[in-house]
Amino acid sequence: MLSSTEIKTSLALGSIFAFRMLGLFMILPVFSIYATHLPYSTPTLIGLALGIYGLTQALLQLPFGIWSDFTSRKQVIFIGLIIFAIGSVLAGISNTIYLIILGRALQGAGAIGSSTIALVGDLTSEQNRSKAMAIVGVTIGISFVVAIILGPIFAHWIGVPGIFWLTAVFAFIGIWILWSYVPTPAIQHREFNLSILPAQLKTVFLNANLFRFNLSILISHAILTATFLVLPTILIHQFHFALNQQWLVYLPILLLVVLFIGSIMRRAHFAEKERRWILWCVFLIFAAQGSLLSVNTAYMGKWQLYTTLYFFFLGFTFLEALLPAMVSKILSADYRGTATGVFSSCQFLGIFLGGLWGGLLAQKYQYFGVFLGNTLLAFLWLIIMLPLWFNKTYERKN
Repeated sequence: MLSSTEIKTSLALGSIFAFRMLGLFMILPVFSIYATHLPYSTPTLIGLALGIYGLTQALLQLPFGIWSDFTSRKQVIFIGLIIFAIGSVLAGISNTIYLIILGRALQGAGAIGSSTIALVGDLTSEQNRSKAMAIVGVTIGISFVVAIILGPIFAHWIGVPGIFWLTAVFAFIGIWILWSYVPTPAIQHREFNLSILPAQLKTVFLNANLFRFNLSILISHAILTATFLVLPTILIHQFHFALNQQWLVYLPILLLVVLFIGSIMRRAHFAEKERRWILWCVFLIFAAQGSLLSVNTAYMGKWQLYTTLYFFFLGFTFLEALLPAMVSKILSADYRGTATGVFSSCQFLGIFLGGLWGGLLAQKYQYFGVFLGNTLLAFLWLIIMLPLWFNKTYERKN
């Protein structure tokens, strides 16, 4: 059982994650429509603006993670949140696509994901770490659900620039939670030694199961970002949902997703089946993207769309809860910041590649090209993940 301190710590760190991701996810269902009217915008530049955050995150997650292995993780998280807030303000005052790209890039420079996941590992016992990570993962998943619902509503009330300003406020709320509710771990960090980094990186990069989990987080976020480049437009033009009405689509679907995931995670022996649930999630994303290939035809009605989006969001949201927990259990505390740094880099690299990939495909092949590309990518992902079904030795104890 988790102790009360572990529960409070997990909820606090999950809340820091959630507030940061809330503003970022709120942009997803509204940005492509808003950016169409900005000076100099093209589908490719819109995709770049949506994804550039992921590139700077991907480049800096590993340095931040390594840095946190040799100093105070709380200090690293604080600095990252300050940088993130500055980028949010810049994006909020920008009036061209190029300035928004710059602001989004600066947002991504506050790369705290790896340090935060590693801090959860520092503050929880080995036997409770999976449960603590699940709390953090579910908190992130809930933030995704809430953000996708609230994004169109807030865009209607305060506009997309207002959402960027709100994201800066969320960053300062995260700072307050960090210093008010997150304890300082007793772990003594090593002195920085450049000579041990090659061996540390080799250990992380050569772990086969870490590779699969890193690939999973990369592809899932690439497919999500590419999907949301075209989904808001589809809902407007084909299914006649105005932007401020699109929460009516997302709300019932995502509530059902959360209820299902909650019921599964409460089952006895759930931890023994985590890797198989990951594989099922990959299959659901693959099947959903394949179904969306018919979105531009008379064959897809509203109920098929709802069912397809339910399975897509179920696969994505469940992975958000499962993957960080799996990564945190594979390596010891000395490597945890580095391992989570690589994992977080892959997550945000996926956002960048999905924005760029989706923008290029949308500009050249429209909706069909985006969903065909996503389907083929998900199929390759599924093949790579199949050994996980039979692999029972995915953990390495401290």
